[in-house]
Amino acid sequence: MDAAGKTGTTNDQRDAWFIGFTPELLTAVWVGLDGNQPIGLTGAQAALPIWTTFMKRALAGHPNVTFPPPDGLMFADIDKGNGKLATPMCPAVIHEAFLPGTEPRTTATCTAPSRSPTRYMDFFRSWDGYSAGT
Repeated sequence: MDAAGKTGTTNDQRDAWFIGFTPELLTAVWVGLDGNQPIGLTGAQAALPIWTTFMKRALAGHPNVTFPPPDGLMFADIDKGNGKLATPMCPAVIHEAFLPGTEPRTTATCTAPSRSPTRYMDFFRSWDGYSAGT
């Protein structure tokens, strides 16, 4: 599901927290000791796993609701490798948001990914148990 959040850890790792939200639910988790002793964990180590477990259960069976983009943004397909406007030949593309006028104006020079037999064999060799008959 679409979600966003922020971890936090106080000095000397005395408190660990995570606050996160989906378009439907906001939840905060704090982990610490009432006597202010250090717990020795960060927000990502202590609070985030609790938040994740809770949110999965709380939202089980709910459809994924996406965050609506703020008004005034424009979107463009960007080549992941160089940050320029993507062409249909770019192998790795991300759909990115921009304030109007801040989007890249230069088009990427992308070529189709290699389709050589060696590349395919390397891919299959990465699987456990694959043998090319040798």
